[in-house]
Amino acid sequence: MKPEVVDAPLALGGGRSSAEFVPDKLFGFDDMPGGNTGSFVSEGGLRYQRFAITHRTESGATITLATLVRRLSRLNTIHGYEGFRGPIAGKNCWMFRSGKVVAGVMGLPDDEAKIEMARMAYSLR
Repeated sequence: MKPEVVDAPLALGGGRSSAEFVPDKLFGFDDMPGGNTGSFVSEGGLRYQRFAITHRTESGATITLATLVRRLSRLNTIHGYEGFRGPIAGKNCWMFRSGKVVAGVMGLPDDEAKIEMARMAYSLR
């Protein structure tokens, strides 16, 4: 059973070109709950996505983070965060858990993803 999620678009932050709440199967994965996604354009012109999956419980967030981590083809931990990075479906992905939220960024090179993830983590404090 997938953890229950809630619609919380403010977790994505500002500056997005589009946003949507996906009620189930985030990123098209059958074992994923839903969540909020937003499309952004970096200062260098790269298109990328931020995602935020807000759960009713912290244990739900832990389950979702573990589900995402299993999809990483190369797993690297992110020091200073309860987070991981690596490719998912050919896209570079950085993700972390903060309380009841699993959030991350997909589609940016590591140097830019690290900055975006720090911004998201700060906004979720």
